[in-house]
Amino acid sequence: MDSINLNTSAEQRNVLFGQQQEGYVHLFIPKLNSLVLWHHISNWDDIQSDINAYSQDNNIFIGVHLGKDSKSPRQRNKREDIQSIHCIPIDFDILDATAHKKESLPASATEVLDFLKQTPFYEKIHLNDSGYGLHGYILLDTPLAITDEESRERAEGLSRGVVGYIRNLAKESRGWDFDAVGDLPRLMRPIGSFNHKKGEKKPVGVI
Repeated sequence: MDSINLNTSAEQRNVLFGQQQEGYVHLFIPKLNSLVLWHHISNWDDIQSDINAYSQDNNIFIGVHLGKDSKSPRQRNKREDIQSIHCIPIDFDILDATAHKKESLPASATEVLDFLKQTPFYEKIHLNDSGYGLHGYILLDTPLAITDEESRERAEGLSRGVVGYIRNLAKESRGWDFDAVGDLPRLMRPIGSFNHKKGEKKPVGVI
C-alpha cells in the first residue's frame, strides 16, 4: 500500500467533503517545520499526490473540514475559519504501551467494532485503520454550512455533542477513555498515508 488507489481516493473526498465545490483543504506535516500545504477542494488530485508523497517518510494530517480561505504555509485553520462540516470525526486508540500513554483502552479493533454497534450512529460510520487504533467519521446527510457565529456554535455543538455521547457511553459501558475530537479545526490521518509512530510504517486504510 505505497500509494492510494483511485477508488479509495474518491471515497476519502466524498466522506470528508461530499459534493462541496468551494473551500480549502489543508495538510499538516509536523516534522517538516510544521509545514502546512493548502489546496482548493477542486484540486483533489494534487491533495492526494501530496498525501502520497509526503507520507512516505512523515506523519501527515488532513483538516477534516473545509476552510474559507487559503493561508500561509505556517498557518492552520482556526475555529472561525471553518465554512462547513460534512462529517463528525471519531477516534479510538487501541491498547499499546509504547504507542499510547492511556491504559483504559480497548484491547483490539474487534472490541471497538462491537462497541460501535451499541450506538445509534453505526450505519452512518465510515471507519479507518489508523495504524495503532481506529478512527472514522459519522456522515451527515448534507453539509452543515457555517455563515455566522450562531451557525458556528450549532455545528460545533453538534460535533462535540456526538463525540461526547460516544466517549461517555464508552466510559460507562466499557471503562474506556477516548480522546475528544469534536473541535471544528480537527486534524486526522488521511487514508493512503502512513503512521510512523514507534519508527514503523503502518498504512492508514479503510475498514
